[in-house]
Amino acid sequence: MIVFTVVKKGTLEKALDYLACPKDRGQLELDAANSELVSDGEYRCTECGSVYEIRNGVPYFFEKANGYEWEANTKNDEIADILGKTFEDKDLSWSKIITLPNFFLSRNLDRKKAIDYIFDTVKKAIESNGIRGQEQAFLMQAATAARYDIEVYRGTFLLPDKIISYLSADKARKGIVVEGACATGDCLRQVENEVSSDFYLGLDISGSMARNAQRNAGKNMLFVQGDICSLPLKDSVSGAYVLNNVFDRVTDPAKACKEADRISLDAGSYFCLSNCNPLQFEYQTDDGQKIVFVPCQNRLSLEEGMKLAGFNTAQRVEGIWKIETVAFGKEALPYIGLLGKR
Repeated sequence: MIVFTVVKKGTLEKALDYLACPKDRGQLELDAANSELVSDGEYRCTECGSVYEIRNGVPYFFEKANGYEWEANTKNDEIADILGKTFEDKDLSWSKIITLPNFFLSRNLDRKKAIDYIFDTVKKAIESNGIRGQEQAFLMQAATAARYDIEVYRGTFLLPDKIISYLSADKARKGIVVEGACATGDCLRQVENEVSSDFYLGLDISGSMARNAQRNAGKNMLFVQGDICSLPLKDSVSGAYVLNNVFDRVTDPAKACKEADRISLDAGSYFCLSNCNPLQFEYQTDDGQKIVFVPCQNRLSLEEGMKLAGFNTAQRVEGIWKIETVAFGKEALPYIGLLGKR
């Protein structure tokens, strides 16, 4: 079900002070209706001319080519075979995978079963075509994005109170607050309640997640669809950057950390990096198949990621995230949270 959302035009205009083209960091300009509330429009790069759609109140900065539709009589095995044969065109493969949710839901499957079919179909494509390494991780990231487009969260990944207290105590902190992999937006709203800033920006690879988060956006807060490995932000704008539970799901954690370095202020900024403990770069399914999210050569510890981003660890916190989702039900997930400071 598509959630209809709108955003204040003033918020989209203010975001131009911080947003940039993810391809060349060029300045963006806004083209939207001349009204207080905006549903659709676009950002356009003044340098390379790239256009980024605003749909249902959410700017889209990463979504691959869409429009692919599966035939109603297509079987799961046929989908897996087609995915493997077309994998040399990564954008095309991505566009096919992110249409799987609508395909399976159209067959009157519940969300849990549809999510199972997404991962099962992509897993078959990986196995039957001998896909390994970076390519395998790329397909699984696409499957994860598709899953989150129909996932329902009750409970989410919040920052530990100690980290929130540390951030709120720094009254001299400058720069905006950014959260990558923002999911439902609960964490960013949690930070907004305690940490003052001129602007709050949440980003998620799932457009559905960003739309739902935007429905409850606070003042001077914008949620966008994008990639933490190629952030649509200018250099040195972030005073606090948050990444919760995504470090073992992004195909190249080092690249994500370098982006954290790029967008953060040179002095006085913070990087909050929290993830499940232990990190789950891969897992084994019930039938014994290995699902790889991060290739072995790309894996980093949280401490290595913090250092690569150019931050010294100021706080380390351990705790439990209590999560409930359609796919996995209620879970109590142990985590480690690191707070880095420059």
